[in-house]
Amino acid sequence: MGWFAFGSVAGGIATGFLLVVLAGLLDPLPSTMRVLLAICVALLTALVDLHLWDLRLPGAMRQVPETVMRDRPIAGPMQFGFEMGTGARTYMTAGAPIAVAAAMLLGLPGPLTCVAMGATFGVARGLVPTAMWMSANREMWFDRLDRYADQGTYATITAIVPLVVLSALVIMGL
Repeated sequence: MGWFAFGSVAGGIATGFLLVVLAGLLDPLPSTMRVLLAICVALLTALVDLHLWDLRLPGAMRQVPETVMRDRPIAGPMQFGFEMGTGARTYMTAGAPIAVAAAMLLGLPGPLTCVAMGATFGVARGLVPTAMWMSANREMWFDRLDRYADQGTYATITAIVPLVVLSALVIMGL
């Protein structure tokens, strides 16, 4: 499980660097426009998460083949973790990572903050499978996950939207 977690963090860091580079292409846009776009993306993903708008958010809609982990005991988990850390390999269960990535792409946080946010995303993506793997009672672990899944979505939404709006107000000097 250690190689998976390592790959997950590395994937998140790579995503942070990529978004910093791509943000440079959008730098000519006025800051007000970038802030408003970030707010729109945050609100859109919140509406989708609350099931108020039926829109499929971008993301890979496939499961990881068992052979990835089984056939290559070190490279397989590290590759899978890297892909999970980028958000490119499997399902995204909430729109919050998309809202944060949009804010990063629009250059709202600085470059080091973007890389740190990418690393944090990678850590978060690696924590859930690691916690499940370390659990003594996996059935109870899945029961708790199911029980709190909806609460987690609402908590994410109630955290991300105000943070994006507050960040926008600070950047705009209001």
